Amino acid sequence: MKHIKSIAVALCRTVATVAVISLVSGGVAQAASIALNFTTNRDVFAAGPNPLGASDLAGLVAQTNWNNTSGTSGSFGNSGSTANITGGGVLRDDTGASTSTTVTWNAGSGGQGLTISGAPNNADAKIYKDYLEGSSGTTSPINVSMGNIAYSIYDVIVYVGDFADNPTFISKTVLNGTSSVFYVNGKDIPTFGGYVKATGTNNATANLANYVRFNDVVGASFSLNIFKVTGNRAAIAGLQIVQQSPIPEPGTLAILGLGLAGLGLMRRRKRRAA
Repeated sequence: MKHIKSIAVALCRTVATVAVISLVSGGVAQAASIALNFTTNRDVFAAGPNPLGASDLAGLVAQTNWNNTSGTSGSFGNSGSTANITGGGVLRDDTGASTSTTVTWNAGSGGQGLTISGAPNNADAKIYKDYLEGSSGTTSPINVSMGNIAYSIYDVIVYVGDFADNPTFISKTVLNGTSSVFYVNGKDIPTFGGYVKATGTNNATANLANYVRFNDVVGASFSLNIFKVTGNRAAIAGLQIVQQSPIPEPGTLAILGLGLAGLGLMRRRKRRAA
């Protein structure tokens, strides 16, 4: 009888251990990321472009190997595709490995690329050194679309800003036509003072911010639109997609529960016998 109990206890422990291993190995948070830095070849306030170096560690989720846009001839860098990425037109992830992910962008009718004067005080400030400005109107947004994304679940981080902290410069960023975030465009050149998340749900709640984050996005592609709401034009300086851990499968949780329940039952019986 004791032998049978020993086997039962060992089995329950094994089941619980396997379940824990499955939970741990099921996904590592922020395992990989791809980042895009919009540089321009239009000199408005200062000479450009100003790309991030391969070893520059930058971003809310800090990474190296940012992909810099190279601009397109005649359009001042306000539109382009994966072909306009420096380093051979291939998007690379944070490790420098090539990916099959694609990107297209367009600043909309009347959009333009801008370079802000002043030397960036760190790599994060370099993200905001160059940016794309959208149309002066409210109906033609900046659009960025990405495809062939290998991550099953990921966050989309949008780096936004302008040349002045003006409370009348309100923009909104919309993901896939549904999720909207409102904010006041913040200034982060030449001195970067830290990341501030946009949290507004309308004009009245728009806060001064320099990034927008959409969590737990699924699907191999997405479309992002940035609209001017009031004041100056909308803008985008960079974009980052960060892989996230998948939610544990129900089967794994069930196995873990079964193993723990078995161990609990064995302990209760042992106490009664004592």
